[in-house]
Amino acid sequence: MRNIHCIVLLGLIAMGCSSPNATNKNYSTQSLRSASRTVEAKIVSKRAVTVAGNSDIGGLAGTALGATAGSAIGGGGRANLAGAIVGAVAGGLAGSAIEKNVTEQNAFEYIVKLNNGELLTIIQSDAEFMLDEPVFVVLGDKPVLVKRAR
Repeated sequence: MRNIHCIVLLGLIAMGCSSPNATNKNYSTQSLRSASRTVEAKIVSKRAVTVAGNSDIGGLAGTALGATAGSAIGGGGRANLAGAIVGAVAGGLAGSAIEKNVTEQNAFEYIVKLNNGELLTIIQSDAEFMLDEPVFVVLGDKPVLVKRAR
């Protein structure tokens, strides 16, 4: 039974540690047959940033897996409890570190000025834009920048 718990927890860790999607080239199936408002803008600020996952699933799954594994250590109730506590702490720290390392990526924070003067801040990792470059901003839940001809 413990093997099944471990397999389920490892699956949860894998699902929770998937890389964040901060690109303008990948769309979900919900995007099919949908329309987004697109506006013209110009890049007015750019800086390098680091994006990391913070779902806490890695830490939670590591805690559960560590407690399960740690409770198997020892021959009695107190030894099993001590093992579970130590295992939970160690597993939680390891799970959080794994999630951070798996999901962390470099990206850019762009501030764009729309033609109406409004400013928007967009974090994006896949395409690099230059200051004063004209772009399209595809608005929606997760706005993206798209290159446009000068």
